[in-house]
This record gives sequence, C-alpha cells and structure tokens, in this order.
Amino acid sequence: MSETLDDYESVISTQMGIYHSLRTRRPEMAEDDVLNKLITSRIASWPSAAPDEQEHYDPLLGNPDKTLEDVIWAIVEYEFILSRAEEAVTMGKSLGLTTEQIAGHLRDFEENARNIIREGIREETKTRGNL
Repeated sequence: MSETLDDYESVISTQMGIYHSLRTRRPEMAEDDVLNKLITSRIASWPSAAPDEQEHYDPLLGNPDKTLEDVIWAIVEYEFILSRAEEAVTMGKSLGLTTEQIAGHLRDFEENARNIIREGIREETKTRGNL
C-alpha cells in the first residue's frame, strides 16, 4: 500500500512540476492551453494511452472552465482508480472486505489525494503569486 501511496504522490508532484515549468517558461500561454498540455502530455506518455484513457480525458480537453485540481485529479483517478478498479475489488475481497468497505477505502483515497493536490496548488500559488 505504501508503494501505491508513493506512486500517486509522485504523479501529483510530477504534474505540479510540469505545470510550474510551463507557467514559468510560457507565461503568455492561456491557462486552458497549459491545462490541455498537461492532459495531452499524460496521454502521450508511455505506456501509450488505452482507448478508455482517451475517453476519460476528452471531456476535460473540451472544458474551458477546468482547473488545475480537476486535471491532476483526473490523472490520479484514471491511473490509480479506474485503471485498477477490478484489481482493487479482487484484492479487497480476498482480504475479506465488503463492497461497502472497499468503496470507503476509495473515498478515503480520493479525499487524501485531493488534499495533496490542493496543498500542491497552494504551494504553487505562493511560489508564483498569481495562479
């Protein structure tokens, strides 16, 4: 479990770093373009995107009102929940957990991940002063 924790925190940190780099190097870029760049760079990363991954991100790509939190959460959600849902349910059931308990663990995971994302955004806001 700690490996997964480290993995998703690393993904959040990496995405925040890419965002910071884009904002620093290309301050003239519109926020929506920067956020779309985060999404498309994730889709293009290895391993190549599965069709359901592209479908997961399509609504965000077309949403001009998305936020950095929305984008990073969508990446974490796909990478650590949606793409591993079957595996998580199987593992949870093998540990004797009920479906409700598994869902509770997923809610806890989401809350923790979103808190880490928000904290990263607060830190980025302090660094840049103008998010």
